[in-house]
Amino acid sequence: MKDLILPDNDIPWLEDETLFSWCARYHKLAANGAPRATSLQLFGHVRGGWVHDVPSRLDALVTRTNGSLGRANKIVHDHTILPFYFAFKREKVVEDVLRAVRTEGVSTQKFRLGMLTSGVGAAHPFKACAGCITEDFRKNNVAHWRVAHQLPGVWVCAKHRTLLLVHLQQPSKRSGYAWLLPCHAQLTVPSLVNGNTSPDESSLLWRLADLSGMAFSSAASKFSDPHRIARAFRSHMGSRAWLKSKGSVDWRHVLPELAHFICECQGVPPLALSTDLQLAQTQLARVLSARSLTHPLRYVVWIAFIFGDWQSFCLAYERAASFEEPINETMPHLPGRLDEARSAATHALLLGTRSVTSIARELGVDISTVASWAAKAGISTPRRPKKLTEEIFSKAVQLLLEGRPKKDVASACGVSEVTVTRLLRTTPQLQVSWHRVRHEFSLAKSRGDWLSLSALEPGLSISARRAIDQGTYAWLYRNDLRWLRTFEGAQVRVQLSNGAATRMQRADFRYSNALIALLNSTRSFDRFNSPSIRRILSSAHVLRKIFDAPHHWPMTAAVLREILPVASVGSVIGKKHQLRLL
Repeated sequence: MKDLILPDNDIPWLEDETLFSWCARYHKLAANGAPRATSLQLFGHVRGGWVHDVPSRLDALVTRTNGSLGRANKIVHDHTILPFYFAFKREKVVEDVLRAVRTEGVSTQKFRLGMLTSGVGAAHPFKACAGCITEDFRKNNVAHWRVAHQLPGVWVCAKHRTLLLVHLQQPSKRSGYAWLLPCHAQLTVPSLVNGNTSPDESSLLWRLADLSGMAFSSAASKFSDPHRIARAFRSHMGSRAWLKSKGSVDWRHVLPELAHFICECQGVPPLALSTDLQLAQTQLARVLSARSLTHPLRYVVWIAFIFGDWQSFCLAYERAASFEEPINETMPHLPGRLDEARSAATHALLLGTRSVTSIARELGVDISTVASWAAKAGISTPRRPKKLTEEIFSKAVQLLLEGRPKKDVASACGVSEVTVTRLLRTTPQLQVSWHRVRHEFSLAKSRGDWLSLSALEPGLSISARRAIDQGTYAWLYRNDLRWLRTFEGAQVRVQLSNGAATRMQRADFRYSNALIALLNSTRSFDRFNSPSIRRILSSAHVLRKIFDAPHHWPMTAAVLREILPVASVGSVIGKKHQLRLL
């Protein structure tokens, strides 16, 4: 094996160059025959550096190059696409990934980065600009891969304002990508709609490119709080009249805009054929409920839909940090002294040194508020009945101890529900007893309803019974989970399934419909020789798995067999896929 050509003849970084590109140039300059020789020299392992998008063994690289490329963390932040994932991930995840890339790699961390469960795909195809390649040859006699072009949401070159070319060939098991450079790659236009290499700059492709670049340049973990993201999204949706008065989403106004946005998404390779209106609505609801998304590109897409630009999102995210629920609506002027005021008032009442009236007057709160503090501490306070005479008081207390609803108690005693609520709050232990009895009633009723439903339909699965009676299941899940788990565990299970088959059927239906819609929108539709058809088939990310296993995707495979002639299958998707599809 040859020695390193460094440090005597340093190989400097080129403009915005990826780590894989630098290693590929080293491989060429070192005149190494086998790719594994370069891997051994640079990374100390025969497969070191083969994964072009997520690096590994960076400590070995820094040591073998005597630090001429910079420290490991600097290489990650300046010459890989990982910072794109860091902006929306927690600090612990970022630290674990940075630790992993310095040694064995992030194969075990890809799940935490959201690459494996997003539906977007974990692959990052090589992308390059024809104009940049020409300029690189003129300046450096070699073309290189740029970091800005490899980001998941970037499909256009900001410098030359054209679509990026994509290398679609898969790596081999023996040599990976064999230190591939743009001049040796099989590059093609990835357009899914037309062959225009200069798309409208107001299109989603350009907006996503700008937003992805801003996400890449953002500090790690800057947007890692899903609750703040949800508040930011909701605040901006409210300014667009997309929320109802109580804060829920007004889908009547949102869905038409969302349907138009989904049509735009069909022109973006990672999103093409994989999104429909129902799925998009579910994902948006997930964001607004503060459930974190798996892939940062999902956040970028929703920022494009809701905000349109990065600055508006950042401003809304910063403002969302100050959105907090009031501590106590009855004491807005005591946000930091609420606990101290309650403790002092309770202590004074216990010693008998202060009256309820004087404490309430000093703190500027209602007398009933101080009386409720005393009741929680087990202290009885004097009553001055106006409506609640001794007879009515005793009757109301008895009914409440029986667990009657407040509305029924108020009707039986001839008082308002507010009066009953005040009675519950100011009578020691009454509210606790009332809630306990009410809980027992609800427990017995919910268990009985669930047992009756299971007896009537013994063959139904848990999800089916849950769909029939969502309220009962939700109450039991929140309040009696142990009983629910014990009961369900004793039931005879008809089948064990994680729902994968159902999800695949839905995805097959969605892919086939989207593919038909794309083909119908193609002006030059020729089912045998259309270049547009060839671009669609070679660019759509989700179609690769259909080619590999067509029996799992019968509806989409049927569409492909109809539009794709036998004679051209091999030239479009390869002979291996031809045999599987046919």
